[in-house]
Amino acid sequence: MKTPKTGLPEQTRFRTHSLHKAALTVCGLATLATIHASTDYPPAIWNPPCNANYYTSGSGHKFHVIHDIEGYYASTISYFQGCGFTSASVHYLVNGKQDASSDAPAGQITQMIRESNYAWHALCWNQHSTGTEHEGFASNPAWYTPELYDASADLSRSLATQFGYAKDRNHIVAHGQKSVAGWSTWAAANLGIDPNCNTHTDPGPYWDWTGYMAKVNDTGTPSANTVGPDAVSWASDRIDVVVRGGGNSIYHKYWDGNNWFPVSSFQSLAGAASSAPTICSWGDRRLDVFCRGGGNALYHKYYDGSDWLPAGGWENLGGTLSAGVDAVCSTSNRIDVVVRGGNNNIFYKSYVNGTWSSFVNIGGSAASDPTICSWAPGRFDVFYRTTGNTLGHLFYNGTSWGGPSDEGAPTGGLTSGPDAVSWGANRLDIVARGANNHTYHKYYSNGTWFAWQDLGGVSTSDPGISSRGSGRLDVWVRGSDNALKHRWYDGNGWSAIWEDLGGQMQ
Repeated sequence: MKTPKTGLPEQTRFRTHSLHKAALTVCGLATLATIHASTDYPPAIWNPPCNANYYTSGSGHKFHVIHDIEGYYASTISYFQGCGFTSASVHYLVNGKQDASSDAPAGQITQMIRESNYAWHALCWNQHSTGTEHEGFASNPAWYTPELYDASADLSRSLATQFGYAKDRNHIVAHGQKSVAGWSTWAAANLGIDPNCNTHTDPGPYWDWTGYMAKVNDTGTPSANTVGPDAVSWASDRIDVVVRGGGNSIYHKYWDGNNWFPVSSFQSLAGAASSAPTICSWGDRRLDVFCRGGGNALYHKYYDGSDWLPAGGWENLGGTLSAGVDAVCSTSNRIDVVVRGGNNNIFYKSYVNGTWSSFVNIGGSAASDPTICSWAPGRFDVFYRTTGNTLGHLFYNGTSWGGPSDEGAPTGGLTSGPDAVSWGANRLDIVARGANNHTYHKYYSNGTWFAWQDLGGVSTSDPGISSRGSGRLDVWVRGSDNALKHRWYDGNGWSAIWEDLGGQMQ
């Protein structure tokens, strides 16, 4: 945890374990375009403290310090923002887990001090380093979740690249790094600091340094913090897009064939999503939106042609999701949904003529959100990223489930979950993010799988794909600036550029 710049005795230093967990207020504005994203690190939320608790000059950012809060993410942000608090600060904070429906999702990052400045987080190391606080306690690993590790490792990698130091344990260090044999001698000689000027031991014995550094160096499991857009078309030249934005609400934007609406913003559907949303349509002006919500259950909201329902809320469809959800509407009054649940298996649920079925385990052992599409009534294809970072495939032929089969991957493997769409019988189009953060496309036509195609761009999310007619494809990603990006196929070729549709996705 952070040490005030005054060097007070340990028992007087700031701790938050006695503070209540509070909901983080994140720019609850009406449009995504006004959410305050970090300009230093776009996946983070910019939420500065009340006072200037930092140095504006120092000896250069030569290494990065990993802390645990000994407390909670939201209440610590609130504490730092208190105008009477002037003792400590930190560049970034990462949420460990979503402890309540009002809490931020696991892996959310908040930036409070600009990278160009020097936060007060580690006594005499302050003017040589940056720092990240992580929700949790050194004596309890419960808050050191995969989402926290993924988000933090991506951030540490970015900082090391930004400031030009090695991605190793000499430069990405614990607050208690002095206990690592040989480091104090090395640091005194190479970093120009007193390595023994604090008495802290965080993040403690449960922090997985081996796994963490593998992620920092891009050799571990690809980041799961990839909340992307989804889209559907219910008529020619009509596209409806949903994303997760400020306050973890779901937002909606549509194309009417000539223009995007709302013109310079997005429509808020509210909610408190802890996953990417998905959208499907079974007919004219009918839209169904799903996401993972409070208690990790499946939540649902729909548009009946006049209003979004249920009015003022979302329908809880139960279940315990370990990731996001996807849905397809293959015929009128029918919805088929897939989610990732316990043991990373894929679970299936359907709505037929007013009745929801129970969840059914269809296997799969997925390492990502699954996706589902249909090329004919009663035919369903489910895709997911495997633990080997290839494309896994299950299918339902109208009678029983088949597979899994492995449909391969571009060079370097997949680094996100896939999305899939069908524009007609025996046609499947798949998109996923590759190792270079480009979006890749693969398709199946009349019994043959074709090779992966690089669509370029820089994606920071799972991509989404939709079709508004035979031979038409629209692909959606979150860009490096967190804005919604769009590229399309018109039957002859792909658009030359990725269109920027703005917004700030989370």
